[in-house]
Amino acid sequence: MLDCFDSFCQGGLMRTTRLFSILDELRSRRLPVSAEVLAGLLNVSVRTIYRDMATLQSMGAPVRGESGLGFQIEEGTFLPPLHFAPDELDALLIGMRMVQSRVDSTLADAASRALNKIGSVLPDHHDHLFLDSPLLVHSLASGKPSLKNDILSELCDVIRIKERVEIHYVDGNGGSTSRYVRPLGVVCFDSVWLFIAWCDLRQNFRSFRVDRVELVSRTGDIFKDKLGEGFKDYIRSL
Repeated sequence: MLDCFDSFCQGGLMRTTRLFSILDELRSRRLPVSAEVLAGLLNVSVRTIYRDMATLQSMGAPVRGESGLGFQIEEGTFLPPLHFAPDELDALLIGMRMVQSRVDSTLADAASRALNKIGSVLPDHHDHLFLDSPLLVHSLASGKPSLKNDILSELCDVIRIKERVEIHYVDGNGGSTSRYVRPLGVVCFDSVWLFIAWCDLRQNFRSFRVDRVELVSRTGDIFKDKLGEGFKDYIRSL
C-alpha cells in the first residue's frame, strides 16, 4: 500500500515538473512549437503532451494551440518565475562569471546584479548552492575588468537601440581614423572582442577591435535593418 502511494506521489511530482518544463520551453521560443518536438525534448509521447496541454489550459495557463502550427504562449501574459534545472544554473553562473572577467566595469556590474536577482528568486534549496557555488572563472587581469572606459557597454547600447554612431579608432599601426557606422553586433573570440558594423564609407561590413575604439560619438540617428546588411548577413558572409 505504501509503495503504491509513493509511486503515485512520485508520478505527480514528475508531471508537475514536466508542466513547468513545457511552460519554460514555450516562453523561450518566439514561434509555435509542435507536440512532436515537445515530446522529443521531454522524452514522452505526443499523446502525453496533448494531455499536459489540456491540463495547463484548464488551470488557466496562457497556452494557445493552433492546428498545423503548434503551441505557444499568449503575448502580453505574466508567467511565474522560471524553473531552472541544476545544470542550467551551472551554465548561467559560469556564463555570468565569464562576462564579469572579460568585459568593462559597467557590464561586470550588470552581471553581478543579474546573478543576485536570479539567486533571490530561486527556491531555498537552490539559493545557497547558486550564490556560493564553487564555479569560478579566472582572468589574466587579476579580477579586474579586461576592457576599459566602458566602450563595450556603450556599443551594446547603440546595437540594442540601432543608433548610428561615429567611432574613433586606432588601427594596428597606431593610426587614428573615424568612421560613421551602423552598429550590428559584437563577437567575443578567445582574447579579443570585435565590434561588427556596416561602414557608410566603404558600403560594406567592417570589424573593429573593441579595445582599440577610443570614443563612440552618438548621432541620435535611429536606423532600420536593411536586407543583406544585418548581423546575420555578416555571419553568413564569413
